[in-house]
Amino acid sequence: MAVFLSDHWVEIKERTGQPFDTAFLDRRDGWIYDTEPAAIAVTLVREIDEPSTLDYFTTVQHAFYADGRDITDFEVLADLTGDLDIDQHSFREQLESDRGEEDGVGGFLQGSQLGYRGFSGTDRRPLRWPTRPARPGMDRSRFHPNQHQLRRRGSGRLRDPFVPRPEIHPNAVISPGSHIYGHVEIGAHTFVLFGAVIRAELDRITIGNETNIQDNAVLHCDEDVPCLVGDRVTIGHSAVVHGAVVENGVLIGIGAKALNRARIGEGAWLAAGSVLAEGKKIPPWTLAMGAPAVPVRDLTEDEIRRADVGVDHYLQLAEVYRELFSKLP
Repeated sequence: MAVFLSDHWVEIKERTGQPFDTAFLDRRDGWIYDTEPAAIAVTLVREIDEPSTLDYFTTVQHAFYADGRDITDFEVLADLTGDLDIDQHSFREQLESDRGEEDGVGGFLQGSQLGYRGFSGTDRRPLRWPTRPARPGMDRSRFHPNQHQLRRRGSGRLRDPFVPRPEIHPNAVISPGSHIYGHVEIGAHTFVLFGAVIRAELDRITIGNETNIQDNAVLHCDEDVPCLVGDRVTIGHSAVVHGAVVENGVLIGIGAKALNRARIGEGAWLAAGSVLAEGKKIPPWTLAMGAPAVPVRDLTEDEIRRADVGVDHYLQLAEVYRELFSKLP
């Protein structure tokens, strides 16, 4: 995704002269380009001061693309109302409320109703609010609403499955016998080994750069529960990552499992055979083990180096296999 955005913005700059600050694409601190907070903010401005909606939307766009400000931060979004007749403290509180999130989701659903392929918060036609379908922290902005028909929760049904073509960086190495389907993004120099299954029908899976997904590993997601994997991650043989967030530099041992909404902090290890239960967290640079997995101690400097060396080893293996695969009939 980072490569796609960078190339896209270079093309726009060449055609229009509009500058872009792309420094955020190089962040390695687990930051996620989540447009839902900004969508909530635009919808809230529309409710408070409708004539100012387009001006605020333009301010948010310029703050992010030209000034490099973090529009996933509610404090920044509140600060950007400075030129409007809006109380910033009250605005901030409403941004963080359940109603604020519900309104933001409604904006995307309105887009679906009106045929848009994105957020429609500046359209002045009436919204038809659904029963609250969102879960905290979910980012719908990566989907085209007109392709994902969201169901009311009360119906007890999931959204219709959608299996688009995966976006795989040309420098990634994908082994024969692996299976990758649906809304999947794989970064540069990532190595997917034999028998791995990566599929996303109801939400998304993103995998960063220089990550290795070893033999027979499984990555999957649920509705509103994406599977997000960072850079230089090792996912061991037969491991399962299901709807979890795996930050940069993590090592997941052989046969280990991380379940829905679990989060493994930067550089942490989930020991072989362990099970990280739903919603549980492992702090950065920590060893966790057991079923259910719990943090047991900080990693040593030697262990941190070993994990880094292991990633470099798989990068070398990827190039060896790249050449081998090029010779296959």
